[in-house]
Amino acid sequence: MFVFKDNHPTAVLTIFAKVCDCLRASIGPHTTAYTLAGRFALFLHDYVIRTSRRLDALFAKWRAGTLPPTRARKPRKAPARRPEFRLPQGKLWLLKRIPGTGYVYDTLRLLHEDPEFQQFLREVPRAARLLRPLCTGLDYIPPGTPPKPPRVRKPRPKPPKPEPIRWGKYTPRQLRNYSPGKIPKFKKPA
Repeated sequence: MFVFKDNHPTAVLTIFAKVCDCLRASIGPHTTAYTLAGRFALFLHDYVIRTSRRLDALFAKWRAGTLPPTRARKPRKAPARRPEFRLPQGKLWLLKRIPGTGYVYDTLRLLHEDPEFQQFLREVPRAARLLRPLCTGLDYIPPGTPPKPPRVRKPRPKPPKPEPIRWGKYTPRQLRNYSPGKIPKFKKPA
């Protein structure tokens, strides 16, 4: 088991490297190019590698004090072609799709308990956004995360009631039961 040491200069990076190594070791045997599940595992493997590199770079720049300030987000353009896979949005999706990734939960919890990493996440919201899919996939709620507000749904407008069908003097059933020459004549009440 990995032992966390506060005085280690790169303790946070070591823990995050441990998280990524655990995920890659769990995902690796499931990656193939021949099945849909294997291609998703390959996509997830690449995603974990890219995320770990981006977080390492952000953390190193933040620690050195060379991280540029956060810019306003630009509206995204639609990609030229639709990607083959997207990360699922539901809870525990990582455990459901890739068995054997449950032990990453404790390592991720250990990472979030470090005060330096908590400060890093507060000051660099991009890093928190990068970690959010993995936390959701393991159903891990980082400490200090406010609960999501309940979804307010607009009430649906009631569909208008259809107008009653006016058949005239006789209903279709009456017209079927009587031949055209023998339709009874009803007297109006006086």
